[in-house]
Amino acid sequence: MSFERNVAIGVAGLCLSSFELGTRTRVAGRRRRMAAFSTMPRAHGGVVEVDHRRPPDAAFGVIFFNGLALPHEEWSWVREHLPENAACVGYNRPGHGLSSPPRGAGLEEQFQIVDELRTYYLDGLPVVLVGHSLGGYLAAAYAESRGDAGLSHVVMVDTTVIDDLRATVGELSDSWARQQLLLECLWAAAGLNVLRPIGTFREPFAEEIKSSLTEYKALPRTWAPRTASTWQHVPTRPSAG
Repeated sequence: MSFERNVAIGVAGLCLSSFELGTRTRVAGRRRRMAAFSTMPRAHGGVVEVDHRRPPDAAFGVIFFNGLALPHEEWSWVREHLPENAACVGYNRPGHGLSSPPRGAGLEEQFQIVDELRTYYLDGLPVVLVGHSLGGYLAAAYAESRGDAGLSHVVMVDTTVIDDLRATVGELSDSWARQQLLLECLWAAAGLNVLRPIGTFREPFAEEIKSSLTEYKALPRTWAPRTASTWQHVPTRPSAG
């Protein structure tokens, strides 16, 4: 058997085994999510995946906004340090995890989801918004659009600056970023993301959260929405109204 044939067989075997591993990981991840988290039904149909708690003596509520390509589990370690009288809501945006695909690409759809979360889980409580990366921008944009109606504080962690992001559209860095995201999508579809070593940022998480993050990133749709015109419908700054 020729060397080239051996190489071809080896590559084919790696592709098949990684694809099988990726498929098993995605199935296991969905089962884990269905067992661990609940879903909030929406008026138009569809659901939003939610991780929530509300103690009987809740004095205020916290809504967590995820960064891009991260599930609501990124906030698990923060929730452990909140006061016992804090109600918490973490959720996955449309198309991610167990959440139904988005109905629209604009901010109003995102804002409507937050309105529904507040009504469903935090009705009557003052609310703190906490967001990371793009989630920080969404938290600030939501707060400005709703004024001070029941909102207590906005906490932004390493927040995306939309003005700067939009300024890179058409530049070389923008093209490279899109290609990287496309490759991430292909890696996830092929199952190769599952074989990637755990990044240092995941080390502080518990083992079950690390597994959950791996399963989440093995989903091609975690990356696919970002490869399209992600910022086409996002204004350069939050607008009231």
